[in-house]
Amino acid sequence: MTATDPAPFEMFETIINLKPEKEWRAGMTKEKLVEEMIAAMENAKIDSPRGTWTMSKAHNPIQD
Repeated sequence: MTATDPAPFEMFETIINLKPEKEWRAGMTKEKLVEEMIAAMENAKIDSPRGTWTMSKAHNPIQD
């Protein structure tokens, strides 16, 4: 976030740096990894002082 960023303070982005593909589990593909991440995200709840946040694929897309 910067002073010129129009996003509200409570809106944030998360960046996940992946290991090189050669270090992934056997048989893992990018598509399978995305599916696993979405499945984990769909069930996630984050409790904070401002309330409980839920994650969803529709509101939190996975991008390259």
